[in-house]
Amino acid sequence: EAARNAGLPIIYTGEVRRWQLDFGAKVAELRARQADAVFFAGRVSEAGPLLEQSRAAGLRFALLGGPALDDARLGQLAGAAAESSYVVGLAAMDPASPFFAGYRGLAGKPANARAALANDATGVLLYAIERAASGGRPSRPRVLAELAKTQGYKGVTRLITFDKKGDNSLARAVI
Repeated sequence: EAARNAGLPIIYTGEVRRWQLDFGAKVAELRARQADAVFFAGRVSEAGPLLEQSRAAGLRFALLGGPALDDARLGQLAGAAAESSYVVGLAAMDPASPFFAGYRGLAGKPANARAALANDATGVLLYAIERAASGGRPSRPRVLAELAKTQGYKGVTRLITFDKKGDNSLARAVI
């Protein structure tokens, strides 16, 4: 809808099945439509093969995607075909931070944005529980009240400060 409102023509919409690996029909459709850009709202496990097969067929559209594609596996699955891809993510991650080395040591693979965000969510909650327990055993209402007061928590992805609605007022999308 936002693209249409900005005057961009939507020339094709399609559906991708979970774990789909053959994108021949989609690639043919994209070729016929001569797409300049493709917004892919699916998962990285399908976006990588779609992108690789599109590039092998000579298509050069820019791939656009949301947080589900904010994963190093996109490059692993698509290889060099991932060039000209733009992913809007939610985590400004520093791969040199101790979190990433520790995650790789525990999981045996690199951390993705979801792992970093889950780490921050857990840290914020534990910090709220710690503050709620300062006067004794923490109760659910006290933890919730302390959670709402979170200001300047230094997470792996960014500083976290909640506004009146409970949103991180310091959050920024990362491309």
